[in-house]
Amino acid sequence: LVEALGRVGTPGIVNPLQHVMMGRDLDLKLAAAKAIAATGTADAALRLSLLKRAPDLGIRFLAWHSLLKMKPRKTAAEFRSALNWLTSEQVEILGKDPRVDSAVLEMIAAQGNDEQRFFAVQALRARGEKAATKLLGLLGSSHADTATVSLEAIAELRKEKSVGTYRKALKSQHGGVRAAAYQAIG
Repeated sequence: LVEALGRVGTPGIVNPLQHVMMGRDLDLKLAAAKAIAATGTADAALRLSLLKRAPDLGIRFLAWHSLLKMKPRKTAAEFRSALNWLTSEQVEILGKDPRVDSAVLEMIAAQGNDEQRFFAVQALRARGEKAATKLLGLLGSSHADTATVSLEAIAELRKEKSVGTYRKALKSQHGGVRAAAYQAIG
C-alpha cells in the first residue's frame, strides 16, 4: 500500500502516509517518508521536519536531504546541527545532488569533522568552475588539510586563471598549502 501510494505521488498521499511515517516499522517508515518527500509540497516539508531528530540515522538523513531541496534557505541555516551525526557517505550523497546548494557543502567543509570536510571539498571540486568561489573561501581554513585540498581543487579547476591566488597561498601558515601553491605555479 505504501509503495502504491508512493507511485501515485500526488499531494493527497501525504495525510494517509503520515501515520505510517510515524510508526515503528523502519522499512515502512522509510518508504512512507520517501513517498511523502517525492510530493515536494509544503505539507510534505512540514511532516518531514518532524523526522529531523529521528532516532534512525537513515530516516533522519532522508528528512534533512529532502528538506534541503524543498526549503533550501531555512534548512541550510539549521543544518549545522546535523554535523554531529552526518557520515562521509551522506556528505557524498549531498554533494552529488545538484539540488543541494553549494553553500551547504562549503559549511560542511569549513565546520565538519576531518572526514566530512574532505568529502565536502571533493564534492565542491566535482561541481566544477561554479564552485570555485566556495573553494576559494576555504583557503583561509584553520584546518590545514581542508585548505590544502581546496587549493589543489582550485588549481585543477582554474589552472592559470588563479595564479594570483597561488602566489598569495605561498605565504600561508600551512606547509601543505604552500606546497600545493608551488605545485600549482609550476
